[in-house]
Amino acid sequence: MFGDIVLSSLGVNLCALTATATIYIFGGLLETNATCNDLWSFNIEYRMWFEVSRDPAKVLPIETASLGALTSAPAPWPSARQSHKMVLSDDGSFIWLFGGLQSPGKACALVVLWI
Repeated sequence: MFGDIVLSSLGVNLCALTATATIYIFGGLLETNATCNDLWSFNIEYRMWFEVSRDPAKVLPIETASLGALTSAPAPWPSARQSHKMVLSDDGSFIWLFGGLQSPGKACALVVLWI
């Protein structure tokens, strides 16, 4: 789960847990102008990247809306996005992920809170 990875260069957001020297990043805009929905952790001590598992059982959408229209069946994983916000809980057990833009050229702001 580590090695060469392609990281987004624009619109990513990160949060850090100082107790474990870990940084998390999600999504962003790739060089191809496409958004992504990968979640990666970086261990500062070992200087290694790890892709975080997409286990739907560990993801909880609190509210799913796009431009004010609620959807009844949220996806099992946050959709690809850029320019979102992320906050990590003090103990590192939860990441709150909010909002963002779906893709360049589309005026669709995401109003979504994921834990």
